[in-house]
Amino acid sequence: MLHKLWAKVKKGMVLSTLICLMLMSFSGVVSANSDEMTSSGIQPLQSSSIDEQINKIYEKRGLVLAQKKEGYLEEYDRLGKELESLGVEFLSPSQVEEKMEIAKKSYNGFSPQVIIPANGKYTWSSIRNSWVKNGVTYEVQHLTAESNSNASILKGTQAKVIQSSINLQAASVNLVTSLIKEGATELGKPIDVTITIYDALKSFVNDANFGRTTIIPDITTNYTVSWYQNIDFMYVKKQGDSDNNQELTFMSSAVAGETTWVIPTFNYKVSGATKSVKNVVGSNTYNYYNTVAHRNGSMGVAAYLNPSAARNAYVTYAAIIGVGGKNIGLIPVATPASPVVMP
Repeated sequence: MLHKLWAKVKKGMVLSTLICLMLMSFSGVVSANSDEMTSSGIQPLQSSSIDEQINKIYEKRGLVLAQKKEGYLEEYDRLGKELESLGVEFLSPSQVEEKMEIAKKSYNGFSPQVIIPANGKYTWSSIRNSWVKNGVTYEVQHLTAESNSNASILKGTQAKVIQSSINLQAASVNLVTSLIKEGATELGKPIDVTITIYDALKSFVNDANFGRTTIIPDITTNYTVSWYQNIDFMYVKKQGDSDNNQELTFMSSAVAGETTWVIPTFNYKVSGATKSVKNVVGSNTYNYYNTVAHRNGSMGVAAYLNPSAARNAYVTYAAIIGVGGKNIGLIPVATPASPVVMP
């Protein structure tokens, strides 16, 4: 009797231990809350819809710069005014310098003299929102760096020629695709941005026999890749405290861009005959890739409260890939340890 009772007690103890371990394992993860991913137990004080609108506009600004359609600068400015209407402030050089002075306090990297970045290289903007944890309210100020018309680490262009002289089936080989990662995790988009050779060429071929299984024995493609990044730096303090008590706690990034191509001439085979087509031109936007934690204020608060929490969520790898799986451009994505070290 006692033996059976002890067996039940032990079983209950094991079950209780397993439940405790499961609860502990979930205590520090990023979890879904309403429509927004938040660090566990940290909740937004304001409606998340405003933050979502702001994030979407930053995304549009990146794509506008990448695509460079007619009137893109006017559209970029118009989107900036939309941000202002939602509470975003575009900062003056002196305001940026104040944030850099705060960032210096937490920067431990080697630098004989930390230099404030030239404001002309970047467009700096800011917005504040509030988050609650265990009844305490924390204010997160987002300091966002975007590329502008000046050269900087947040944008660039690469060109490459890729030539293939093996038989390729038109729809089974990609002309261009992208591979974007945060660490080892591949970042995906709901819409596939991959373009096959067939997709790129079909509108240039006036031949009913040209199809998805058509063999292309020779193709040379001149590619140009452009990219634009934005980086978000989060400064956190308890609500009501002076900005002098802010701490730079979290950083994240996003990347957008466009690949264009020119195919001077390519050959394809139909019924044993080889035909040629000249001057194929096209482009593909590889969209706006950002990490799950990008601009997520709860991550800034989590890092403020826990020195062991994650401190950044950067896009760490971005490659644009052409015919034959060859890299067109390996984008040198920026992952600065602090805004004060951005050249």
